Amino acid sequence: MATTMRIKLGILGALLLCSIGAMAVFYQLEEVRREDTDLYTARAGAVRVIIETRYCHEFPVGEEAVLEYNGVVDSGNKILFSNGEVCQVVKVWKRGDVR
Repeated sequence: MATTMRIKLGILGALLLCSIGAMAVFYQLEEVRREDTDLYTARAGAVRVIIETRYCHEFPVGEEAVLEYNGVVDSGNKILFSNGEVCQVVKVWKRGDVR
């Protein structure tokens, strides 16, 4: 089941990369959890991140997702959940780097 989800996320990521150009970077997220309204935590490799979203109503509990992030705050960044839902990302912090 996890392999199927990774394949789907990989295909989705590849399609998005083709459609938006080379500016965005895609990160495979693991252990995605909703901590509060529009606030999620996840692991991207060895790094723990905090993700602020806008109007996101997903409730993942330890699931995988893909983060599309171009490094510019509030400018087309997205999180793509394993169920196919997409939410707008406002900002991403490394855990311990919240300001």
